[in-house]
Amino acid sequence: MKGIIPITVAVSLLILACEKKPNNPPNDNDNNPPDTTSGFENYQFGTIEHIFTLTDSISTGKDIKVYNSIAYVADYKRMKIIDFSEPTAPVFLGQYPPEGNLWGYSMALDYRENRVYLVDSTPRFYIFDVSDPTSPEVLSRLSLTGTILDVAVSGDYAYIAAYTDGIAVVDISNETNPNLLSNIECISSAIFIEGDRLFSVSGIEGRGGNCFDISNPSSPTAIFGFRTNGYALDVAARLGYIFVADGVFRATNTGAFSIRDTAGAGIFVDSLANSCQGVAVNHNFVYLVDWNNGPNSNLYVYNVHNPQEPSLEYSGENSPSVRVTFDPMNEKYIYTSGRGGIAVFYHNFQEE
Repeated sequence: MKGIIPITVAVSLLILACEKKPNNPPNDNDNNPPDTTSGFENYQFGTIEHIFTLTDSISTGKDIKVYNSIAYVADYKRMKIIDFSEPTAPVFLGQYPPEGNLWGYSMALDYRENRVYLVDSTPRFYIFDVSDPTSPEVLSRLSLTGTILDVAVSGDYAYIAAYTDGIAVVDISNETNPNLLSNIECISSAIFIEGDRLFSVSGIEGRGGNCFDISNPSSPTAIFGFRTNGYALDVAARLGYIFVADGVFRATNTGAFSIRDTAGAGIFVDSLANSCQGVAVNHNFVYLVDWNNGPNSNLYVYNVHNPQEPSLEYSGENSPSVRVTFDPMNEKYIYTSGRGGIAVFYHNFQEE
């Protein structure tokens, strides 16, 4: 299940690029890191503040997306909607189902233009109309196969990580009648889409993940694969660079944050206190959460202006969380979710 380390299974996986040791070029001036041609902005870190943690209406918080201060949460056997316009006094707006539960556990969701795309463990794929957040409406349901763990939407297609059953590509151009279009053969527990590239991680120790060209959704093609030492539980990408939340290393029981370049080669890795569970990237900042399957969790913020020489700008205690995100309409607000509820942070980074 998402946020919990999957059992290692014996599988074969196409591996085209292997882990490299961090390559940290010399820095002649510690106060002025070398610029690169990576294209990342150079926003200054500023400050980060923990504003509030909502605990009384969230039980598992397996996934969260926030848009214009409205949070959409995959929580236990429901999809919940919460207004964080006033971060210290959030307002519960609605949920689906309004009473009772879904048949399966809510595993992950995505949001776009008053639509929520949710997957549960039955396994099913749902499309919701959330134009009225107090009364979300089901537009359609689609039965799938496999162990469903993640979903991401791009254009007229939804991509659904089904662990050893690969990635299902679903045509959602007709919202009331989505259709399974194709399947990407791989092992996938989490996915991220940037342009015509889909990045997937396996959730299996040492297996890492893959990058696919999805410019033709009916026939996606593999570009490269990569290994990581841990379980690779979540992934994000920006400007082609890959940011991996690498779960525990069995030998040390600690996790890691790793960066891979645009060809999948490892260029940076840093150990974290617990199993690294979730990752998000905005501008030149990467946000991560780790968790020890108990009371301990941390939020980390890295500055990746120079991806080969990132700097840890912040680490602080967090409620037990497995996912982290930001609000694209109010991008200085950071949200983490998990068994500890939803924590809200304000990152007052400074523009160049």
